[in-house]
Amino acid sequence: MTHQNVGSTIAASRRLPKMRYIPFLRMVCWASIAILLNLAVKPLNASAQEGLEPGIYVSDFADVLSSSTKEQVTTLCQEVDQKAHAQIVVSTVKSLDGRSITDFSIDLATQVGVGPAESERAVLILLAVDDRQYRFEVGRGLNTILPNSKTAAFGREAMPYLRQANYDAAVLVMSRRLAEVIAQDRGITLTTPQPAPPPRRLISEQEEKDYMRAAIVLGGLCLLLVLYVGLKRAWRAGSRN
Repeated sequence: MTHQNVGSTIAASRRLPKMRYIPFLRMVCWASIAILLNLAVKPLNASAQEGLEPGIYVSDFADVLSSSTKEQVTTLCQEVDQKAHAQIVVSTVKSLDGRSITDFSIDLATQVGVGPAESERAVLILLAVDDRQYRFEVGRGLNTILPNSKTAAFGREAMPYLRQANYDAAVLVMSRRLAEVIAQDRGITLTTPQPAPPPRRLISEQEEKDYMRAAIVLGGLCLLLVLYVGLKRAWRAGSRN
């Protein structure tokens, strides 16, 4: 009887070094799950709450424009700025926050410093995505060549794209028409090629990144769950023995 107890004690002591790591591994699993969940939630909150840094010619605060569109518009605006000494600035926002688009566009134009102060040869294209509104804010230096009737025609041309939520195509059309009028007034030729209107994207580039991040996090959680279940079974088997 005594020898049996001693044998059981020796067997248990041999198992203890292995079993004492189980609580530590469980703690690691829970900590890893917490970290993965934080990574999954933080980028989504950041993309919704933190504004993007404004660019010189394109400020896509609503995150609805592709990188290709922003590059093409920037190239076009740079050429107009250098050759015609006029600025075209594009800005997208999610919401007007209950304000009128007129007041919002004027304040935004002032904030980003559109156009040289002495001439105000500048025009701002503002798209308010959630409010489904747009506006051309034209500086006094371009009012004679860009009256409301002309910018309204540009808006009507872009309207089919806006109704489809194809903001890439809408912005390319609007900025190109403005550039052509400004270039014609100054007697210059634009060398920036006019691209074909791109098809509507189903999701934005930021949404695509968020989905990819979510897939990675989900895969990590599944692996941790499998590891946790395996450790739990090992713990129970060790306890019974």
